[in-house]
This record gives sequence, structure tokens and C-alpha cells, in this order.
Amino acid sequence: MKKLTAMLFAFLVLAGAAFAQNYNNGNGTILSEETRGEFEIVHRKHEQTVTMSENADILEPERILWDDFTLWENFSYRWAPKSVLEEECGVSPLIDDCSGKVIHIMEILKISKAGKNTHYAYYVEVEGERGYMYAEDCDFYDEGYWSVVGSIFSSGRQWTVRNAKKSGHFEIKERLFVRDKPGTKGTNKIYLFYENAKLPEEYEHGAYVEVIHATEEQETIDGKTGRWLEIKYKDIQGWVFEGYVDCTLFYGWTPEDCVEMMFTYGRR
Repeated sequence: MKKLTAMLFAFLVLAGAAFAQNYNNGNGTILSEETRGEFEIVHRKHEQTVTMSENADILEPERILWDDFTLWENFSYRWAPKSVLEEECGVSPLIDDCSGKVIHIMEILKISKAGKNTHYAYYVEVEGERGYMYAEDCDFYDEGYWSVVGSIFSSGRQWTVRNAKKSGHFEIKERLFVRDKPGTKGTNKIYLFYENAKLPEEYEHGAYVEVIHATEEQETIDGKTGRWLEIKYKDIQGWVFEGYVDCTLFYGWTPEDCVEMMFTYGRR
């Protein structure tokens, strides 16, 4: 009974922390909220400097290239802001012509209106000029993604645990231990994938798992660097080392990774 009570208390602490969307005053922290007409605008802190890839600005509207997802994602928006940010949402001044330039991001704005699509914008400084850039699919912090939900001391160190539920899932395709806590020293092995089953090369797919948390800190094991990921698989819940699994994400785990990849076409 005491063990159940302790587990329930730990769950409530984590759930409460997730609900509060704790970003420790770092990127993701809500700076302010305002109403402009029918629009609700949430300002979140996001400080990051990136260099936009060359030829990211498409000047002619007929050359937006809807069939090229990458260019559309990285288009720094000469036309879209006119109709969306400025005319519809009343957000200005606008920054355009950012191809190949250094961009200092300061905030991410979420602009929503009941019954309408949600829009996002970056508040930036480019070559001494401050203004807004349209941001496509920029909900990196929605539902508290990458917020701090707690911490765990294990393997001789303190791990910061962040919410990674939105981005995380992958297939485990080789023998892999699941541990009760992050790290290999002093932690318990609670499950072994493929202990009594065929190895994954003998069938098409591996075991599909969901990632719910990730450590902010990384470590290097056997020459591989990665985070520890808390996963759910059937009735198993525990931690695996990212370096041992094939779980490469298109944009990465962190909002900073996502922004950099969007501005650079994924070429660092």
C-alpha cells in the first residue's frame, strides 16, 4: 500500500509539473498573452540565432512551389504575412528578404481565433531591423512539449526529465534492455526486447514503442551520444538509451533543433 501511495504521489507531481508547463524561464516560457480584436496571442520566449539558407525567399507568389514541402517550410514569407499576419491578424512590421542572413529569434507568437486556423510568427532581429516573420507549423511548445516535468537521480548524476510525448515513437529492431532509470550504473534491467522472439531481421518491422519523456542531458556510451528516453511498450514502461536505437527524428527532439532545421533545410 505504501509503495502504491508513493507511486501515485510521484505521478501526481509529474502530472502537475507537466500541466504547469515549467520551462525554468528558458525557451518556451510564456512571456505574455494579449487580445487583438478577435485574436488571442501568446508570446513565448525563444532565443536562438540561426543563419537562413540561401535562396530561401521566394519572391514571386506563383513560385511558392507547393509541391516542394521543404521550400515552403523555409520560405521567409514575403507574401503570406501580407494576407495573414498583417491584414488578418494585425501583426507588423514584417521582415522579409532573409535569404542567407543571420536571424536572431527572440519570441514565438501563437495567434488564434475561435473557429479559424492557428497562425505562428517569429519576432526577430535581422541586420539591426526588428519585426515578425511568418512561421509555418511552429507549434513546438503546444501541450507543454519539452517542458520540464521533473528530475531523477540515477547512475551517479542528476537527470532533467522533459516531456517528449508529441514527437516520440520508433521501432526497436534489435535486442535492447529497458532500465528502471536513466543510466547504466546502479540501474535495474526490467525488460529485454527479443529475449524469446525472432530477431527483427527475420520479419519486416520491429517493436513499435511510444516515447513519453526524454532526459535533457546526453551522454556517450560505446562511442554513441544520445539522451535517455522513457518509453511505453504494452505493459512495460522504462528507459532506453537513444544511441542504441534507430529513432532519428526529421527535426530532432528539441524546439531549437526544429527551428534550425526549418531555417536551413536540414543542412547544418
